[in-house]
Amino acid sequence: MGGDGHVDRPLPSVWALFGASSILVAGTGNASLLELVGRLGAPVALVLLYRVEPSRALFAALAGFLLLVAVSRDIGLGLRTALPVGVSGLLLARGMTLSLKPSVSIAEASIPFLLIAFFLIAAPPAPEEREAEVDRVVQGSLALNREIGSDPESLKLAGEMTRWMVETAITVMPAALVLYFLGLTTIVYRLACGVLGRYGLAFRELAPFREWKTPFALVWLFAAGLAGVLVGGERAGGWAANLLFGLCSVYFVQGLAVLSWQFRSKGVSTVARTLFFVAAVVLVFPFFVIATTGAGLFDTWFDFRRAGKDAEREE
Repeated sequence: MGGDGHVDRPLPSVWALFGASSILVAGTGNASLLELVGRLGAPVALVLLYRVEPSRALFAALAGFLLLVAVSRDIGLGLRTALPVGVSGLLLARGMTLSLKPSVSIAEASIPFLLIAFFLIAAPPAPEEREAEVDRVVQGSLALNREIGSDPESLKLAGEMTRWMVETAITVMPAALVLYFLGLTTIVYRLACGVLGRYGLAFRELAPFREWKTPFALVWLFAAGLAGVLVGGERAGGWAANLLFGLCSVYFVQGLAVLSWQFRSKGVSTVARTLFFVAAVVLVFPFFVIATTGAGLFDTWFDFRRAGKDAEREE
C-alpha cells in the first residue's frame, strides 16, 4: 500500500481539477501530440478529482466529451476518443479509491477500449475497402523497390511479402489496439500513483515488472486461438488471429519479465543489459521474439523465477 493517508501538500482546487480534466478529455480528439497528452493526463486528473468529489469527476468527463463534440461538430469523434478515455479514467479512479488490485483496476479501466476492439472485429471493413488499402501499400512498396533497382524476381517476392504483411496487420489491428491501450492504461496507473503519492493519498502500487506473470487460464485461450487459426473459417479465423496475436504479445512481455528477473538475480549491469537488447534487435530479432515468447509461455508451467524467489525468502 502506497501512501499513508496523510496529505503532505494542499490539493488543487476542485474547479482547477475539473477544468483540467475536461480540457484533457476533449484534447484526446486532436490528432496530434495533444491526443497523447490527453490520454495520459485526463485519467490522472480524473483520479485526483474523484478523490476530492466523485460526482465532479463524472461531470468533468461528460463536459470534456461535450466540449469535443461542440468544437468538432462530430459526435462520432467524441464517441471514439473522449468518451472511452473519460469512462476509463472514472473506472481507474474507482478502482484505486477502493484499493482494488492494480491488475483489476487496469483491466476494468481498459474495458471501454476492449469494446472498441470488439466492434472492429465484429464489423470489419468491406472486402473492397480492405483490398484497396492493401493494393495501395503494395504498390507503394513496389515503387520504392523499382527506384532502388530491384530485379523482376525480387519485385515479385517483395510484392507477395508486403501483401501478406499488410493483410495480417489489418486482421490483427483490433488486438494491437487492445495491447496499446492496456500498455497506456498501465502507464497511466503508474502516473496516478505518483500523483496520489505527491499529495499523501493512499494507493496500491504495481508490483515490479520483473515479477509480472499471467494467470494460467490464459494458456487455454492461447490454445483456442492457435486452433482457430489452423482450422477456423474466414470469420472465425479473424477472431482467432486476434486472440493468438494478443496472447503471443502477452507471453512475449512475460518472457521479458523473466529475462529482467534473471538479469537482476545475476547482477548484470545496465550497460550489459542495453548491449544485449541492442544486439538481439539488430542481429537476431525474429529468433529473440520467438525465444522470449516461448520463455513467457513455458514460465506459466515451470515458473523460472521460483528458485530465485525461494532463495530470497531463505535469506
